[in-house]
Amino acid sequence: MGEFQKVKEMVQKARNFKKEKKYEKARDLLEEGKETYPENNYLTASLADVYLRLNRIGRAEDLAENVLASDPENVHALTVMGNINYRNMNYEKAEEYFSQGYQIKQSPYLASRLIRTFIRREKYEQALDLCQEQLTENPDDSRFTKLKAKIYDMQDESELAEKMLEDYLQKEEDNFAFREKLKIRLKDRKPGEAEKELRKMLKLDKYAENIYIHTLLAEKLREQEKYKEAADVYREALHLEPEDTFIRKNLGLSLYKAEKYEKALPYLKQSCREEPGDYYLRNTLQFVFKQLNQEQEGMKYFRELINETGMKNLWGAYNRLKKEVDGDE
Repeated sequence: MGEFQKVKEMVQKARNFKKEKKYEKARDLLEEGKETYPENNYLTASLADVYLRLNRIGRAEDLAENVLASDPENVHALTVMGNINYRNMNYEKAEEYFSQGYQIKQSPYLASRLIRTFIRREKYEQALDLCQEQLTENPDDSRFTKLKAKIYDMQDESELAEKMLEDYLQKEEDNFAFREKLKIRLKDRKPGEAEKELRKMLKLDKYAENIYIHTLLAEKLREQEKYKEAADVYREALHLEPEDTFIRKNLGLSLYKAEKYEKALPYLKQSCREEPGDYYLRNTLQFVFKQLNQEQEGMKYFRELINETGMKNLWGAYNRLKKEVDGDE
């Protein structure tokens, strides 16, 4: 069996591990393959993607850049670089990489990443055009229906967005789409009125364990600066979905806004490990360490995170905490 077939089988096996979220197994398999085939870009780009999923951002970036140095049109490496920049909230660079990749391979996945990047950059017409293009080619791909509704809503075409989601929900059961439809419907209500309606819904058996209604209620509470109540609702939702990173992050941020710094700290620490590119999150965490007079623990935390992720921009948080410690001496 030649190199091409061996690498193909290895990458497919790693893909299966990724589907099962067994990222360490995928990494070990591909690292072993890289020792045998160090110049194989297909294998290296696949390994870069695994490191990205493991939040080893620096390693993922190094591998992807090495691939692009010899193969500038490697779609897999371009996608990895797009995703790294998207995570780091550098949406301009993310658009460059995703656009480059999409010009080479018009895959639904790359289209969805590019659309989300357009939305982040408020390029709604371009996002809408690409959504329509994908729906013409893949009418049953629901992600583009939901993205199109989101764009309409952001363009103040709320009635159109709600109608689109309503039509979709008549064919499919989708809790997230239901939440988005509900969010649009409640958008023009006063937050207090929306809160009352959502609390009534959660008393009904069919909605009692719907995390999307919980998170929407928490958002309405935050709009009213009821941060402690919002944290309570996020905590209930996290009990229903213990591994949900969005809920965990917003629980930590709500506790921070409620000035419950000690309670916020463990949630913020875990969330920052999961999303080290979120500068608002890491700045909040740095502030919480400072408020708790735990600057040295914060320095240790960020140093460990730098070693884990390879992200050099985390040194900023470390150095600001170090400055506080040095100033106290």
